[in-house]
Amino acid sequence: ETCINPNLFFSIYPLHHPSLHPCLDNLLQTAFFVHTRGGNSNGALCRFPFLYNRRNYSECTSDGRNDGMKWCGTTTNYDADGMFGFCPMAESDEVCAPSPGDMFRVGDQWDKRHDEGQMLRCTCIGNGRGEWSCIEHAQLLDQCTVDGIIYQVNERFNKQHKMGHQMNCTCLGQGRGRWKCDAIGIYLYL
Repeated sequence: ETCINPNLFFSIYPLHHPSLHPCLDNLLQTAFFVHTRGGNSNGALCRFPFLYNRRNYSECTSDGRNDGMKWCGTTTNYDADGMFGFCPMAESDEVCAPSPGDMFRVGDQWDKRHDEGQMLRCTCIGNGRGEWSCIEHAQLLDQCTVDGIIYQVNERFNKQHKMGHQMNCTCLGQGRGRWKCDAIGIYLYL
């Protein structure tokens, strides 16, 4: 038997009914399934071929993007539906997709506003899952420089007072690089 239009078949009978397709074995030998990341399709499979700018694509493309990230349509007609996802890349090209249309490579940083209003600086970590982590700008910009050494907010350090005694200190930051110290082992007898 001849498979005339397998895409039409799968739009009528999804893949969970493979026994309904008379030449599924031949189709599966030549088909490949690509799970997307990011985009606006929640990890849907790429649909090949898909229509983009009145042209059919049978593989992931970077057409239409300035950053070179490959993507695909998750419906057969991107022009009409606008549904897409980013295609997986080699491990060395792993990406983070924090919001639809945004993709960052491992090590890239970007700023975003938290739902509660504070600004965050985010970094793409990857870990094989496109993970990223964010810290508040206040923590990022709040460092304490003491005697030429940089300390992060809440970091503890020891410092010698100009009078010679030791102090336990903590970097508070508070937007101005403030730090506070308490003397160690000084007892006043009255």
